[in-house]
Amino acid sequence: SVASSASMVGAIVGQLTFGYVGDCLGRDRALHLTQLLTIAGALLSAFAFPLVPGDEGSVFVFIALTRLLLGVGVGGVYPLSA
Repeated sequence: SVASSASMVGAIVGQLTFGYVGDCLGRDRALHLTQLLTIAGALLSAFAFPLVPGDEGSVFVFIALTRLLLGVGVGGVYPLSA
């Protein structure tokens, strides 16, 4: 589905970018940032709502975007913990 694909794309983006973010901000601060992204993505996807009032299909777009955010957070942990 689109939501699971978005989380995989987010994980790849997180893996590719958070090594550099860890070099710039420091490993500890970058890990805190990945935790924030993961928690925010999970909470926002739990309380999903339609982006366009009256359009029930737009809730799936919202879930895909929040799963992308969650994926970036989860993927960003890998290069920082290695």
